[in-house]
Amino acid sequence: MANLKIGNLQLKDGLILAPLAGINDIAFRRICAEHGASLVYTGMVNANALVRGNKATKKLAQTCDEERPVGIQIFGSNPETLVKAAKLVQDQVDIIDINMGCPDKNVIKQGAGSALLRRPKKIGELVSSVKKAIHVPLTVKIRSGIEKFSIEDTLKIAKIIETNGADALILHSRTAKQGGSGIVDWNIIKAVKEHLSIPVIGNGGVKTLSDAKLMMKDTGCDGVMIGTAAMGNPFIFEKTNEKRTYEEIKETFYRYLEYAKHYEIENIFYLRMQAQLFFKGFRSAASLRKELGYVDSIDGLKKLIELNARV
Repeated sequence: MANLKIGNLQLKDGLILAPLAGINDIAFRRICAEHGASLVYTGMVNANALVRGNKATKKLAQTCDEERPVGIQIFGSNPETLVKAAKLVQDQVDIIDINMGCPDKNVIKQGAGSALLRRPKKIGELVSSVKKAIHVPLTVKIRSGIEKFSIEDTLKIAKIIETNGADALILHSRTAKQGGSGIVDWNIIKAVKEHLSIPVIGNGGVKTLSDAKLMMKDTGCDGVMIGTAAMGNPFIFEKTNEKRTYEEIKETFYRYLEYAKHYEIENIFYLRMQAQLFFKGFRSAASLRKELGYVDSIDGLKKLIELNARV
């Protein structure tokens, strides 16, 4: 993987942790950074809530030096609000991303996320406003169409984003209608890369390190953003296809729990969900994950994990 430069931010390579909503807490991002992710993003953050000072949203936007370089992904449809949100966080991050591809109904109702793909003029206004207001690089994440794949429409949006000052484009190779599943079309990533001068980061359909290398080879993209395949699997950033042992998974998850405690991530329902994501791909994994879904304490999590280690 070659080095990647986004604005004034130099990355060691192009393997990036996607902004996974509901997954990318500060402890998990720190784990991914330790395992080799060249850049990690927070989960999607509501710009309106951030500006209002919402306590839960401020916690989502929390970062630490140990995970850097780190980016924050914000969403919204009002230029003034996006600018205020970006200014609030720019000193604690290395890069800011505007989400213009999320298909979530609640996000779309606000005129944000993938709803913006229907409003090219508004996209230009948002990108330009935020770029002029911040001193860190700006990326924009979009989809390869709304209801169907469209090279023409995606290129149009991509050029507007570039023209209005974005330092890189992140392109999810699925449509908004598809959400996070279904076939991907890397040909659109290739077409966009051929027509843009700023870095293009591909996303979608990458399940392994080999997939990431193939995406770069087939599309010429400058970097690869890994989402679903990184859930519970920070090892994917280690540049190796080596299968992890149960002990390695356990040690890594326990380290995650230590960080979670440090950053006051205490919701047991959330932590056991993270445990279920980590413990997969080995004998008895299915039964362990089922049992993990019933524990009501961190001690209970660890007890089950230790019992399974002796099976």
